[in-house]
Order: sequence, then C-alpha cells, then structure tokens
Amino acid sequence: MQRQSSDQELAESFTVASDEMALVVDKSGAGRLGFALMLKLFQLDGRFPASLTDLPEIIVRHVARQLDVREKSLGRYDVGGRSGRLHRGEIRKFTGFREFTDKDARVLVKWLTSQVMKNDDNAAALTEKGCQRLRELKIEPPAPEPLERLVRSALHGAEQRLFTGVDSQIPA
Repeated sequence: MQRQSSDQELAESFTVASDEMALVVDKSGAGRLGFALMLKLFQLDGRFPASLTDLPEIIVRHVARQLDVREKSLGRYDVGGRSGRLHRGEIRKFTGFREFTDKDARVLVKWLTSQVMKNDDNAAALTEKGCQRLRELKIEPPAPEPLERLVRSALHGAEQRLFTGVDSQIPA
C-alpha cells in the first residue's frame, strides 16, 4: 500500500505536464533535467532548491525518463550558475511569481508583526505563515537566512509594541 501511495505521489508531484514540456524541449540534457526538477520543486514548495544533489534517486529517475535524458547528466547542472539563474526567471514567469524585493521585506515584517500580536506565534510558525503569505501573493520567498532575520525583526517589533503599550498605561 505504501509503495502505491508513494508511486501516486511521485506521479502527481513530478510528472511534467505538456505545457511544461514545451518549456524544456529547447534545453540540453543536463539543462532539461535541471530545469524540469527546479520547476517541479518550485511548484511543490514555492521556492527554488539550493541544490539538486540531495534529491532522491527515484525522483530524478522519474523526471529523466519523461524527458528522455540520462540521470547522470544532472551532475553537470549548476543551480547557481548562469543557466540556473536564467531558468529561475523562466520558471517565475511561467508560474506567475516574482522575485522578493526590499519593499516586500518591509511589508512582510509589518504583516508578520500583526500576526504575532494576534496569535502569539513562535519563530517556526511565523516563518511558515510568512512563506504561505508569500505563496498567496505569488512572491518567491527569500533564502532561509534572510527570511529568518525578517521573522526575528517581526518578533522584536511585536515585543517592542507590547512594551510600549504597557509602558504607556503605567502612571508616571
């Protein structure tokens, strides 16, 4: 039963659709496989992976078979290289997402601060809420470290707002 479920999840999450296939046909073997994996992972997680080297072999094999490329070609694909950067732009355009900006950071911190005040969330829960909010807005989230700094800033802002509120109610 677990094997069937796993096969079904693999098919649902990592099958390249015909409109997606049109994006990969003009790419080389390594580029084709890297692009397709980045696309499927972005659709699944709402963010790009830092690397493709840690992907389970079954996923790489599944996608490689669809594209008629060798699994080993993935070793020549550099997520952070020139092709990887170009592919991220294509994927953003295809999915309707855009890159995270400084203005988005300010808006996100303000929104996260309001969430703290409503729900008394911890950093992990707040990070997940922030990622979900960015997915809803179709904004690619920042890397984990900058996102963590934004969450800490929101927690600090909420704490400062609380202290200021309490302080203003204490008689001189």
